[in-house]
Amino acid sequence: MRMQAYHGTDLECAEKILTGQFSFYPNDEHWLGNGVYFFLDYSLAEWWTTNPSSTFGSRVKIPSIIQVAIELPPLHNMLDLRKLSDYKEFCELYFDEYLPLVQQEVFDISEINLKKMRCSFCDYLKYTYDLKAIIGNFSSTRQRYLAKEHQRLHKVLELYYMETQLCVFDLACIHDKHIIKL
Repeated sequence: MRMQAYHGTDLECAEKILTGQFSFYPNDEHWLGNGVYFFLDYSLAEWWTTNPSSTFGSRVKIPSIIQVAIELPPLHNMLDLRKLSDYKEFCELYFDEYLPLVQQEVFDISEINLKKMRCSFCDYLKYTYDLKAIIGNFSSTRQRYLAKEHQRLHKVLELYYMETQLCVFDLACIHDKHIIKL
């Protein structure tokens, strides 16, 4: 499967990526494990580069977006959590394989940082099953890229905006890089 994706970053970093390759800073609280992150929605990449937080985007001085083509591997080397079958597999692997491993090392599972556990689980899947990429949807009541009245609409209509991110573990999946000027 081939798809377009967008990576927001600083112009200086973008130029280095074009002449070399993507890299990432390991973080034990990444959403989908340690890899290179992309938005499937251009407008989210644009928003991210122009609205830095204390955690992400603070190094963006001159916002730019790299558009890439992602060539996703066969289904057995990736998980697309937007699909029910992949989500069910993700859940089964968590409960049947990962959680028992974690419980052997931690006496009280309720004391674990859930962000770290999610990241650790995705990294476990990456190494155990040679995952090349994982796609996840995120719904949050704090969608700062939406106006306040838009954020409240989900309570009225029970419809949510689902942010989709793609985490690529295998850099060989990334093709056709070019900068889109803001």
